[in-house]
Amino acid sequence: MRIPEIITHRSDTAVRHLRTYYSDRLELQEGEKPVLYTGAYFDRWPGDGPDPSPDEFTAEDLIAVGYLSVPIHPSAALEILRTRAKRFSQLLATIPTDADLVDIPDGVIHEEWPAWRLERGLRELKGIGAVRASKLIARKRPRLYPIYDSVVTSELNTNGKILEPLHRELRSEDSLGESLRYLREEAGLPGTISDIRIFDVITWMEGKQKTGPAEDRESALRDEEEQ
Repeated sequence: MRIPEIITHRSDTAVRHLRTYYSDRLELQEGEKPVLYTGAYFDRWPGDGPDPSPDEFTAEDLIAVGYLSVPIHPSAALEILRTRAKRFSQLLATIPTDADLVDIPDGVIHEEWPAWRLERGLRELKGIGAVRASKLIARKRPRLYPIYDSVVTSELNTNGKILEPLHRELRSEDSLGESLRYLREEAGLPGTISDIRIFDVITWMEGKQKTGPAEDRESALRDEEEQ
């Protein structure tokens, strides 16, 4: 896994990436310009309070996923909110709300891990692949489940994977978590933005920067490609 040096070196560039991405939600400093990244509204902010429905998907969760430029197909939304709501809630109830990815012991992540079972269930629905499924789960378990994104996995050189490589890296290198917390604090972001979300935003911003200037606002938000 190729961790961006701007993270390991705790560079000012990483801080700027965070402040740019979340600029619409921050009090800007002199010289900073607001940029609208709707993905900044995917995350719960201190004023939002804790998730009132941690063990069930809500319409608000589906809207939040849309902020990351991947709207949920209407038929899939009905399945999530009605037809399969009980099944998905049962799986969510088995996934701890207070666990960080780094705290999951080695060997626990396997085919029958509840979060993976939930992802497989979501991916049975129309238009939902790895991208949308990961964003739905990350919305409910932001400290535990990383967002899958082709820009991020390309930047990390992880052959299209994110959860297991990131889990191994966090478990084997204590300084990575320390760097992410340092960068969050330097950017003035609240603790409600998880370590793995900080990692995701910095890596995505760095990867997008290398693809050249965006042609429009939507392409500046988040990669829309469904895997």
